[in-house]
Amino acid sequence: ALALAARGVEGMVANGGVMRMIVGCTLGQAEIDAIEHGAKLREAVEGKLAAMPLAPTDVGMAQAIELLAWLVAQGRLEVKVAVPCDEYRRPITAEGLFHEKAGIVEDKTGESVAFNGSLNETAAGWTKNWESLNVFTTWRDADRVREEAETFARLWADQSKHAVVLDVPSAVRDDLLRFLPEGDQEPERLKRARTAKLRLGPHPLRDLRQAVTDASQRMN
Repeated sequence: ALALAARGVEGMVANGGVMRMIVGCTLGQAEIDAIEHGAKLREAVEGKLAAMPLAPTDVGMAQAIELLAWLVAQGRLEVKVAVPCDEYRRPITAEGLFHEKAGIVEDKTGESVAFNGSLNETAAGWTKNWESLNVFTTWRDADRVREEAETFARLWADQSKHAVVLDVPSAVRDDLLRFLPEGDQEPERLKRARTAKLRLGPHPLRDLRQAVTDASQRMN
């Protein structure tokens, strides 16, 4: 799923873009009990995530993790962790999930695309399941885009009523950085993206539109 979700990130990198990401972490009853007896939330989250070290199962996943690790090291990707909480901002157990799937993409002109939907970050969610995805643009539905941006901003600033948001624990960051490419090399996926860009013709957007038109005609 990580390899699938990372598709297209190379384009953001080539355009000088940056990314912020919030991921969910649901605690079990043992962690909740420890917090109630004085343990710190950050320590509980670190222990939970450290028990699930990154272990890519194929080359594609390894290269996706390598790209994300490189982005973090370059300061191009910031990640925080959201823990579901009750109305008193006390963490709750696995019965409550931080299940938000949403995002906002802004280009250099200030135009934005926002999305939310039902799909999980799993291989089945991206390739097999029947899922919904709602997409909004500033030039057609600016109010909806603004709502999504404000929701994300509240989460990032840890001002949400439904989740406590923390910086990624250092141990988890260190686990990700294990996958950095050696020396000053670029990630393999970024190298391939640059090579592919060189192979494009002088009018890549026109060529893409023509390819889509040709494919549509073949389907009719």
